[in-house]
Amino acid sequence: RSGHKVGKISIQEVKYDKVSARLFTADATKDQAAEQKKFRIFWCWYDGNRWEVADNPRASFASRKALFKFYVVREVTSEIPLEQDPCLDFLRQFLPEAQKVLEGGSV
Repeated sequence: RSGHKVGKISIQEVKYDKVSARLFTADATKDQAAEQKKFRIFWCWYDGNRWEVADNPRASFASRKALFKFYVVREVTSEIPLEQDPCLDFLRQFLPEAQKVLEGGSV
């Protein structure tokens, strides 16, 4: 986790195009020089069918032919509730497009 102190991990559901993706999310801090920076992290795996989370990904996804791990990290400069995080809007737009590309389609 590259020197980040990660807080409580929760699961966030992101709905788009009549489907939903499940992502882990956590707030983290990292000491840099004389300041402490705050981050919000989202991550999940894509197995060719859906965006999903797993407590033990090696076991949960062992039978998959391909697996992609995906992260979104942003620096938090003001306290924004998770439900209003701008990353959620980004994920609603990005995930279906990334899924098309990973499935071999075009954008």
